Amino acid sequence: MANTTVAVVGCGSMGHNHARAAIQELDARVVGGCDISAEARERFTKAFGTDAVYPSWDELYEKANPDIVFVTTHGSFHGPATIAAAEHGIHVFCEKPMALSLAECDAMVEACDRNGVKLAINHIKRASSYNIMVRHLIESGDIGDVFAIHAYNKGGRERPAATEMMEMGTHSADWTRVFAPEVQWVHAHVTVGNREAGPLDIIPSTEITGAHRDSGPVIGERVFATYGAGAINTTINFWMNADNDDWSYGLDIIGTKGRYALRSSLATHLFRHYGSQMSPVYNHQWQPVLMPEEDTPHGRPLTRAEIRDRLQGLMFRDLWEAIRDDREPVSNGREGRAALEMMHGAWESHRQRARVDFPMTRREHPLDAWAAESTNAE
Repeated sequence: MANTTVAVVGCGSMGHNHARAAIQELDARVVGGCDISAEARERFTKAFGTDAVYPSWDELYEKANPDIVFVTTHGSFHGPATIAAAEHGIHVFCEKPMALSLAECDAMVEACDRNGVKLAINHIKRASSYNIMVRHLIESGDIGDVFAIHAYNKGGRERPAATEMMEMGTHSADWTRVFAPEVQWVHAHVTVGNREAGPLDIIPSTEITGAHRDSGPVIGERVFATYGAGAINTTINFWMNADNDDWSYGLDIIGTKGRYALRSSLATHLFRHYGSQMSPVYNHQWQPVLMPEEDTPHGRPLTRAEIRDRLQGLMFRDLWEAIRDDREPVSNGREGRAALEMMHGAWESHRQRARVDFPMTRREHPLDAWAAESTNAE
């Protein structure tokens, strides 16, 4: 791993974090960066001691020629930066959401396959040891047959569901897929205020987040989506919830003999309750399930930043091992595309007022299509 070279497209805070984590976990050498901002390029040069920092990713790929590139721009650049890297024979670790449309995701997967490079998406919960333990517990029959999964969005943000679906939604979707991967359909309902959302409610995400976080067109203050995954029913709900914190974010996994509650954006808190039903009338006890070797490896609890760095490093290590062993990363391009499809499928279901089956036939952004149809109908 000591000879691994990495570069960054998007030299903001996330790019710096990824570069530092790669140095720590892979003993990698940072050989370059790319950003349209001259100020960002200068900061990256000072931080990592490389002069190979360019305004163009093509120039970066040609001159620095890294083994792995971290694509940490906002979503509208993920597709072209990844495809260009693949054409140069460079492996890619891309931030979420994977892209802004399924068509872009298709092109990214195809380009990486055709050029024999690996593509990983930063759905960081895939690295959580708690998720891995829960999967083993489920396979052992600890809570019986799993029949339902409920996912809750991240609190503490005064953002409507419109942007949360793209900012955090693919995380939630991918998280459910760890335990119920064969998602076959979605039925969803999107609201604004006390009414159903319509095409006139579609807005650019930058109206909410600012120009530095472009997630494409978005719609809705609240979204309620139900997914079918074989015998498992999954729900993902989004709403503005400014007063809550990270503890509101997580999964409830319900089986015939009990249930688990996974909490926090890093999936590092687990609780278990035995019994097929729960009611506030009774004094049911939730029991924390701990992993001391993960939670206190140095004899003290890890800080949130230390946990994130550790999980990020594990994601990078998995990509490096996938390259070495010629296998797919655990959070690969196909998984990233499936997570985005769950979000876009919810919008498409609301537009059609009907269940939408996967894989979706419509590969362009469903809100672009809805807005165009509305304009043509006028």
